[in-house]
Amino acid sequence: MRKIRINKYSQRDRQQLQERIAASVERDPEPYLQKYTQDPRSHEGRYVSSDLMKETIPEYAASNEARARYSNPLHNSAAVLAAEQYSRIVNDHSHPERDQAIFLTGIPGAGKTTAVLTGGEPPGQLPNDVRVVYEGPLSNPETSIPKIREAIDAGLVPTIVAVNTLPETALQNTLNRFESEGRGASIHAMATIQSELPDALRRIHEQFGDQANLVVIDRSSGMNNSTELSGWEHPNRLQEGTYEQLKDRLQSALEQQFAENRNAFDGYRQAVGLPTIGLSEGLHNQYGQRVEQLQTADEAEVAKLQSELLHNPEALGLPAQFTPALYQVEKFEQAAEVFAHLPSADPAENSQSNSNDITDDDDSGLSQSM
Repeated sequence: MRKIRINKYSQRDRQQLQERIAASVERDPEPYLQKYTQDPRSHEGRYVSSDLMKETIPEYAASNEARARYSNPLHNSAAVLAAEQYSRIVNDHSHPERDQAIFLTGIPGAGKTTAVLTGGEPPGQLPNDVRVVYEGPLSNPETSIPKIREAIDAGLVPTIVAVNTLPETALQNTLNRFESEGRGASIHAMATIQSELPDALRRIHEQFGDQANLVVIDRSSGMNNSTELSGWEHPNRLQEGTYEQLKDRLQSALEQQFAENRNAFDGYRQAVGLPTIGLSEGLHNQYGQRVEQLQTADEAEVAKLQSELLHNPEALGLPAQFTPALYQVEKFEQAAEVFAHLPSADPAENSQSNSNDITDDDDSGLSQSM
């Protein structure tokens, strides 16, 4: 198993948790891998995803707020574990009838997992002939080609299932998922994956030819109006624009939704690549006494804090026109942000969050991939 790369985070709770879990995983990965295979969502470990692997970490799985805050710091540990799980399943020949490998890819929020699980017998199960389903963007051939090669070398037939939808639809789906599960996606990651995937698939085809298959599920006409296309002549159906075009579309859609109060404050922050500010256990340990003092403060003290925040919206990473939305932020969230010294306004942190976010599905050399 590979060594886990440690990133730098300006928030103490995120940095310390990253280092502690990385050390634990490197010392003994088996408890995490055993817990993963026992999770029904992994289908006995045959479905491999770094996001699901994070659920084996108690500090991450504790709450939606914990998932939102600690997803990036725990990604590299989860990615290394997922890579190990993938190799074990691919090279497990105990069921020779399972001779298929599915590589599930597409923009976050496209409904990728649902697209595969509906093909099983009964629905909701993996197809009987599938040994492994690997979920990731595949938009970086440097990391995706070795995985496909490993499957072929193990005697499996690889099929890439690429799911496409409009970026605005995908954004809404990721925001809904953030609210219900604490897992979102940044618009930087979404634009990168969707813009780079078509060319990456062409490179995969150049490498493997007819040794690998391609299926495109196009939902650009609506999530309930899918068109399934088989063959390597269809990568262009995934093209919705350049990175800049896609990012502009996503940013406009996000700002419109936030202005209409259709998504939460932390939902906006994670979408633009900033850490969330819910009062996590780590923040409470670090700033707990002062936060509790504020939560019991009188109306005048709270009003003073609101005024201070509203006069400095840039420190919160929000466009100036959205400052009225801060009045609707809960007191404990305001307190957590104030006493965390607004570290998320640091451009370096924003950049790091973006790079990690892409690799939540294993797709960037900027952070450790699966």
